[in-house]
Amino acid sequence: MFLRKDELSSSAIAKLPAQGVSTLVNLTGAAQNDGTSNDVWIKRLEGFKSVQNKLLSHSRAKAVSGSLVMLCAAVGLFSLSSLITINEYAVLALTITFGLSSVSYLVTAIFCIFITKQRDYIKIQFFESNHELEAVEQKLSLVERGSNKVVAAISL
Repeated sequence: MFLRKDELSSSAIAKLPAQGVSTLVNLTGAAQNDGTSNDVWIKRLEGFKSVQNKLLSHSRAKAVSGSLVMLCAAVGLFSLSSLITINEYAVLALTITFGLSSVSYLVTAIFCIFITKQRDYIKIQFFESNHELEAVEQKLSLVERGSNKVVAAISL
């Protein structure tokens, strides 16, 4: 369940479930303004870190499946253009690999788009709450822009 920006009111946030989306969406609540709850910021940083790790793994899978698609297409076109006789099992394996890699590439591309939108949404919420993310020396830090003070930090 994703909320649009205009749906983010304190009453809408209060109606959200206590798990999953609420940790990602409830970045504009009153708990952040008093600055006393460091655990909330750490949980939000952990959520951002997990989304970033998902994006990295899906983009790696997308790169692998894309390279398999290109390899199968290149071998198939080379065998057609040079009139080399290929074993029927090799052609079948090439065709199956090409088909599965194409489907895998499309699925991972769609997942990458959704995960990128989720990551950007979280970054926008941090920015709107007057904070910014910094990744320095194997640490992900949340810095308040007004005072340039580190609010929370976790290790990468």
